[in-house]
Amino acid sequence: MKKGQIHFIETIFVLLILVIIIFIGIIITYFSLNRELSEKKETLTTTDAIILTDSVISMPEFTCGKSSNCIDTLKIFAFQQILQDPIKRKYYSTLFGKKRITLQIIYPEINAHFDRFCSLNDFHDGFSQECRYFLLYGGEETPDFSQKLESSAHVYIPSLDKRVLGILTIEVLQ
Repeated sequence: MKKGQIHFIETIFVLLILVIIIFIGIIITYFSLNRELSEKKETLTTTDAIILTDSVISMPEFTCGKSSNCIDTLKIFAFQQILQDPIKRKYYSTLFGKKRITLQIIYPEINAHFDRFCSLNDFHDGFSQECRYFLLYGGEETPDFSQKLESSAHVYIPSLDKRVLGILTIEVLQ
């Protein structure tokens, strides 16, 4: 081989190694930025869920008059009727996003056999002890949620004129 050919092959190897190093740097940078963005997304989603929890508890659609941190059960059913209107449903879907908001009565304890969502029929003769969950927004199905945020709240049952303790749960879809 001639000296020129050897220098040419050396140059090609140096360029090949340089391209491989640049390629590895790009891959490392990509995965690093991707991980950072995932962490920021998770932080923002958590912050959004915390803000939404406070907002839901203080929304006039759910509150017990002037009481803070109190959710009226009959207003939940009225809200379900509001969601039947497509225009209002669109408004609330932009407000709540891809989340499911539920309310669970935890005290006084309800029989564990009745682990279902309450309907308006459960309130005709007082309060039925056969349900313990209220669906504020979202579906009853339980798809995979990436985050779940819980907050305590008073639950007012107008038919009994009684307040019970509940947990407001916001589940964020993946």
